[in-house]
Amino acid sequence: MLLDWLSEGGTLTNMGLFNRSKKVEVNRVSRPRPVFTPPQARDERVAACPSCGAELKKVPGAATKCPHCHEVMFVRTDPRDNTRRVLTAEGARDVDDERAKRDGTWEFVKAGRDREVATRKKLGVQFKMSPESVSDNDVQWAILNENAVEAMKHANWLDYMFVQWDIAIELSDRGSTERAASFMVWACYLRMNDPNNMHPQGVDMASVYKPFSPKPEFGQVSGELQSIRRVFDELGVSVDEGLEKCSAKAEREGQSIHLPLPWAQARELMYSWLNDPPT
Repeated sequence: MLLDWLSEGGTLTNMGLFNRSKKVEVNRVSRPRPVFTPPQARDERVAACPSCGAELKKVPGAATKCPHCHEVMFVRTDPRDNTRRVLTAEGARDVDDERAKRDGTWEFVKAGRDREVATRKKLGVQFKMSPESVSDNDVQWAILNENAVEAMKHANWLDYMFVQWDIAIELSDRGSTERAASFMVWACYLRMNDPNNMHPQGVDMASVYKPFSPKPEFGQVSGELQSIRRVFDELGVSVDEGLEKCSAKAEREGQSIHLPLPWAQARELMYSWLNDPPT
């Protein structure tokens, strides 16, 4: 029958077959796409310091200092066997290096490692000791100070702000909580002035940006304020007492680089936001 129709000049379109002008509704059944779920890490953490072996009251969940030997204990998941362990600084670095090699950031990490080696040698000459005798803390502190000087030299104020926050974290890790608080407040004050890099990678951006463009808003510094509040709580001081302890550094440093937002105004905003964070 179909052959007779075609032989008489009929077409499949005339029959209504393959008619492209007619929209056909199709009910599509959605099928769930397979989702890759990485295997859960095997937890091999123990309540013992990896440096001195002393027993701890609880298993560390993040980097913390041992109450016995005061060495920092690190928690890492080793990608080689997918195990989560409490490690020494050397063990954590080994895991970090392995992860960097796997995620494509090893070149950047290696550059940092090479700089640490060079800094350790330089400090060894300066202190008249072998490079191996130079502490990791001294190496990190020297690098942070070099970064701060370099950022200030080129008026890269955004980089400078990040270095100040890195210094605060380093001080906190060393247990120097009060000094850490001062650097946190200072870095937060810098952030409220909206700093810019004026010579990123040697390019002069003076015609594009101002060094500082303060538009202080809570959302701009909410993360910094949370950290500041935690440190004040750790010190056992009120917001007013904490800001008073940190005022001298913030005001002095702000005046030295001519921050446009006065410290008194910034402090008032910090006080308000720390006591009653906007929702």
